Amino acid sequence: MLDHDRLFANLHNALLPGGWLEAQCGGGLNVARLRARADELAETPKFAAYFAAYSAGFREPWFFQDAEGAAFVRNIIFRRHLENLPTEELRAEFIESLTQLDAADDPPFSLDYWRLNLRGRVVLKTHVTDCSIHCR
Repeated sequence: MLDHDRLFANLHNALLPGGWLEAQCGGGLNVARLRARADELAETPKFAAYFAAYSAGFREPWFFQDAEGAAFVRNIIFRRHLENLPTEELRAEFIESLTQLDAADDPPFSLDYWRLNLRGRVVLKTHVTDCSIHCR
């Protein structure tokens, strides 16, 4: 999300007076180590041609020791990366390379995963009160 002011203005406008917003999103250095590792892998000769448009990098503790966690990593965290690769074979190789690197971490397969919990209530259509942000 590159425009937080616009996001919150749109959320506010979508709520009725008295309506509540409950949301969760990534925060801070969300999965920074894994993203840095993917950026390094994207610069290798095998993958660099597919990521040329992202040479400045992509703009965007969780354990994934099972298929559900692996699906999260593939389909949520690296969806944009994998869209750049033209074949399923290259996509699988990219994820497999990351998996091998992550296996060497201590503890293995750990994400530096940050979550922000957002809670707010619209009292009047022109102003928001009772807002809080909790970082977990």
